[in-house]
Amino acid sequence: MVLFDKINIGYADFTDLQVERVNGVELKNMQQLRKLIKSCRTEDLRLDLEKGKVIVLNYKSAKEESWLILKRYGIASPTSR
Repeated sequence: MVLFDKINIGYADFTDLQVERVNGVELKNMQQLRKLIKSCRTEDLRLDLEKGKVIVLNYKSAKEESWLILKRYGIASPTSR
């Protein structure tokens, strides 16, 4: 599910797709996904999804907007841990 915001315009149809790589690193599990996103040191965060779909976000802007999106939709935390 994509929670609408100006930062993710154009990605509304990217539902039910598994993330395969983060900034070129192939994923093994959800814990690694969380770690790679949190430790991103590049300007852009690239998520390669199934079916050849790609999401590229400005990491700094996405990180800042995440908390506003969570607040808007009444979500207490970005992850369960």
